[in-house]
Amino acid sequence: MSGSALPSRCPACGNDRPLGVRRQDHWAARENTLPHLAAATRAMQRSRVAGLTLYDFAEGTPLLPDGHLRHQVRAWLNFEQTWVDGIISRARFRRTFPDVVPTHPMLFDIWNEEGQRALQTLDAHLASREFMVSDRFTIADIGLYAYVHVAGEGGFELSRYPGIGRWLQRVSREQGVLPFGTDPEAEGARSERPD
Repeated sequence: MSGSALPSRCPACGNDRPLGVRRQDHWAARENTLPHLAAATRAMQRSRVAGLTLYDFAEGTPLLPDGHLRHQVRAWLNFEQTWVDGIISRARFRRTFPDVVPTHPMLFDIWNEEGQRALQTLDAHLASREFMVSDRFTIADIGLYAYVHVAGEGGFELSRYPGIGRWLQRVSREQGVLPFGTDPEAEGARSERPD
C-alpha cells in the first residue's frame, strides 16, 4: 500500500465513517511498457492530493482544529509533502523496488542528507510536544506518520531520533492508525487499536 493511502484511511476509521478500499497493483505481472509507466505516474501524481482528501475526511472533527491551529496543521502537511513524501518516501520506494526505477547510488547519498535534515526538524519539534500541533492528535500526525514510521526502509536510522520514536509510539496507539501491511478490511482492524 502506498503511504499516500494511509492518511486518508486513518480519519475514516477513527471516526466511524465508511471507507471503501480498492486494491491496485501497478507493478505485478506487467511489463515496464511506456503506457503502463505513464499510468503509474498519473496515479502517483493523484496521490499528491492525499492532503486534500485528508482535510475532507477530517473537516468537522477534532482531527482538524480551527483558527491558527489549522494553519499549523497545514504547514506540517506541506512539510510532509516536500520533505517526507518528496525525500524519505522516494528513498524508501527506490530501495524497496530497485528494478522499477534504476537509481544512481549518489542520489541515495543526497536523499539521506536531506531526509536526515527533515527528521532532525521533526525530532526537535517533538522534543517538547506529545503531537505535532496543540498537543493533540490531528491530521498533521496522520500525514507525517505514513512515511516516517517506515523511514528505516529508506535507509534512515530512526533510533537517532528519540522524540520521533516516542511520537511514533503515541500515534500508533490512536484509533484507526494501522501500520503498512495491515489489511483495513480484516475482521476488527477498523475498530481495534494496535497493541
